Amino acid sequence: MTRGVPLSVRVRRRLRGALPALVWLGAVAIAIQLYARHVHGITIVGLASEIGYDVSPTIPGKVRELSVGLGERVEPGQVIARLDDEELLLTLAEAQSELKRVRAELQRERELWDSNHTRWQADSIADSRRFARNVEDARIEWLEAKAKRSEDQIVLHGLDLRLDRTKALKDSQLATARRLDKDRTKRDAIFQRIESQGPVIARLETKYDEAVQRYEDFKARWAGKNPSADVIVKPFQYAIEVQQARIEKVNYAITRLDLKSPIAGKVSEIIRRPGETVAVGEPIVRLIEPIPREVVGWVPERSLLEFGVGDDVVLRRRAEPDKLIRTAVASRGDRLEAVPERLSPRFPQFGIPIRITLPDSVRAVPGEAFDIIKTSPR
Repeated sequence: MTRGVPLSVRVRRRLRGALPALVWLGAVAIAIQLYARHVHGITIVGLASEIGYDVSPTIPGKVRELSVGLGERVEPGQVIARLDDEELLLTLAEAQSELKRVRAELQRERELWDSNHTRWQADSIADSRRFARNVEDARIEWLEAKAKRSEDQIVLHGLDLRLDRTKALKDSQLATARRLDKDRTKRDAIFQRIESQGPVIARLETKYDEAVQRYEDFKARWAGKNPSADVIVKPFQYAIEVQQARIEKVNYAITRLDLKSPIAGKVSEIIRRPGETVAVGEPIVRLIEPIPREVVGWVPERSLLEFGVGDDVVLRRRAEPDKLIRTAVASRGDRLEAVPERLSPRFPQFGIPIRITLPDSVRAVPGEAFDIIKTSPR
């Protein structure tokens, strides 16, 4: 039948016969692709949102200085604000005065003990009191050194502030190089003194520990044979422990005077100004990341049982509706909030806020709209 028919003709005939099948297969492929892009489920609208961070103190105090301005960009670890240190200096001065008073009373008791020593029948009693006195003398000496270092650290903090201001003034030609060198010299001298105090304090702490050990060894040898000096020394111990706690509290506060940025971002709001008193956790400055890291949506009352934490959702960008981002609900609020007017321009609406983290590969614009779809089984 095909003998004598050219090959090209036979090929065209076969292609015409296969064409309907090829068209059908192509249509199926397109349908599968479109179906894959189509997502079934409940849809709400969300907005790309910057993550905000409040810079707050962990100790109460007064704002001494703000180091940033509104809209300024900041880096992680950059100092945002500083708290005033005047109250800490007063606390240290009080603690040092109290330690001197306790030292004087301890010396007076020592003289009384020594004058009565001739009337004691057992030298072990005098030895017990001597060991107890040595413990408290060593502890006072150790704490006085720590208090002095804390005082120098506060002074250093103030010099750092002044040096920063002097550098800024020099950049604006309002301060001379001589003034900057003078401030830097003072700062370096205090810093070197603090560095040298470290080994001294360590030796005094060792001296105190050794005095405690000697007293404990003595009590162990004479246990039950003679009355202990603890009863006489206890009032001094309690008085010293109170001042030790105050000094440790100041040392803790010193490390919390500088409030630093946790992120690379910009200042979106200044809430407290220098001179204002702030409580623990009360925000002074609010920061935002410049690139949105999450999408915030609002679940309407009719769907309150949907969009739980961990539920799978799909994000669909309005600008690129063909690109689907599969993720999950990261967090959910516990009360109804007003939906932004942009999403409900005709009348007020309320919903439970949910937050969905954007993948690092997605670069959204602040305020960009996304469809949030809770997928359902097909």
